[in-house]
Amino acid sequence: SPSINNQSITPILAYSFLKFANVKETDSLLDPFCKDGTMLIEAFLLGCKNLYGIDSYNNIRTARINAAMAKAKINFSTADESLKLNGKSISKIITILPSVSKRSDENIIKAMLASFFKKYCRISRESISIITRNKKYVLELAEKNSLELACKKNVSIGNQNYQMMVFKPKTAK
Repeated sequence: SPSINNQSITPILAYSFLKFANVKETDSLLDPFCKDGTMLIEAFLLGCKNLYGIDSYNNIRTARINAAMAKAKINFSTADESLKLNGKSISKIITILPSVSKRSDENIIKAMLASFFKKYCRISRESISIITRNKKYVLELAEKNSLELACKKNVSIGNQNYQMMVFKPKTAK
């Protein structure tokens, strides 16, 4: 049976999110918080070929097992390794961002999110699509990193409320 990360999303939410983010077969996708690989496996099943996932060693180990079970070809790497991604080499970033919980420190999460926006805005050509529970802080960081909100949707799963958001680079006016 598949390995599941306790912060994972369901395949149904992953599929819906990929459709919301307008992911196409020709897109190269990066999930920098890929956890157990659900989002990238769903992207593979939609026909995407250039897929990259980054996370901790244990999460990547689980993601590789899940991808093998799905016969999905995905390039996984630990956060410490380099996928040799350079400026604008990825068409879309897709991920579910870490959020503040009883077991996580708010300052650590805020630092992670700030680092995420600073680093990955430089890599994505088209858009950064995220699922978050930190809406206000994410909007502030997007603004700070010259991104504009292209679309958003609220989603509830059980008693968990999320926001799906797609950001695009601000265009010069």
